[in-house]
Amino acid sequence: MRFFYTLFLLVGWFCPNCFGQNFSIVFQQDGWENVLKRAVNERKQVFLDCYTAWCGPCKILEKTVFTQDSVAMFFNRNFVCVKIDMEKEGKELARKFQIQAFPTLLFIDPETEEVNHRLVGAGDAAWLIEGGKKALEGLNSLGVLTKRFAKGERKPEFMRDYLNALADAGMRVQRDRVMECWFRGLNDEELLTPLCWSCIERHIDAQTVPSNYCFMRFLGLYKEYYRIAEKRMVDLRISVVIQNRIAKYTRWKAEQGNLFDEEGRQQLMEDLQKMDYEKVSSWQAQLSTAEYVGKQDFKGLLLHMKKILKKGVLKEGEEGYYLALFLPYLAASKERSVIEEALEWMEEWSVKYPADPMIESLKKQLITAL
Repeated sequence: MRFFYTLFLLVGWFCPNCFGQNFSIVFQQDGWENVLKRAVNERKQVFLDCYTAWCGPCKILEKTVFTQDSVAMFFNRNFVCVKIDMEKEGKELARKFQIQAFPTLLFIDPETEEVNHRLVGAGDAAWLIEGGKKALEGLNSLGVLTKRFAKGERKPEFMRDYLNALADAGMRVQRDRVMECWFRGLNDEELLTPLCWSCIERHIDAQTVPSNYCFMRFLGLYKEYYRIAEKRMVDLRISVVIQNRIAKYTRWKAEQGNLFDEEGRQQLMEDLQKMDYEKVSSWQAQLSTAEYVGKQDFKGLLLHMKKILKKGVLKEGEEGYYLALFLPYLAASKERSVIEEALEWMEEWSVKYPADPMIESLKKQLITAL
């Protein structure tokens, strides 16, 4: 009995992994062609981790996800795994598989080198295992979904799954094209469903441009979507798209070496004029003010700000945000007369909103700039 106890201690000392602790995915070091041959012989798919040395999320996956027992056991059992630096020995593979973001995780048929499924980013263990299961099962893998779409399948549940798979793969351009193709084939009644709303909620985001067809269809029906989803969530989708685009102009910095995109600002103003939405006047006020930022006309900026606030085009609660956007430009202008006039104006606001912390903070910026 003592012998077996001693043996147990020795095994635990020299082989801690033998007791199910600190497992990790076993990545092959044989080169791409040998990995493919091994996968064919073992009748497994290849799991390819496309990484770079500088990629932060890649390191998170390596240290906190690949090392989890559940992940290691699942991937070592079902895949031949390999990780390749896409900026070194993996340059040709990066071109072949159109790798545009890191980490990109590919599940590949070793015989055809066709990508069955693709993930982008660093999720948790459950996310990664779920991706592996989709690759193995095939039904909801990206490769299979793409073929089904190409054959003309357009059922709402299928389209939701396909859009989600494209998003998970980081294929934004393809996702937007697929979503537009689908939405163009739907009438308004067909669009006004909880399933279509779930697609809008996930796939219309901060990177969506206001002229996007799907966004414009959604915007034209936003009041009807109030009956399907919470009003604040519908409004959030609209604001995320527009406010993010406006920020390109209202937060522009001359010292960054960027040219102010006046043509883009004017185009966005035209897009806003076509919209029937309660916040349009506020957004137009921000964009019209940003014109003076682009010109670096700080006297004109101050006069325009006074005009906007005097006209009362901003709703309650929007005035403070507007001031916080543009007063820092005046403080940084180095034009003493403009700064002094702005400070005098802010004193008037202090009377209107006594002890308001934001107003006091903006005044301090102006005083410091003198």
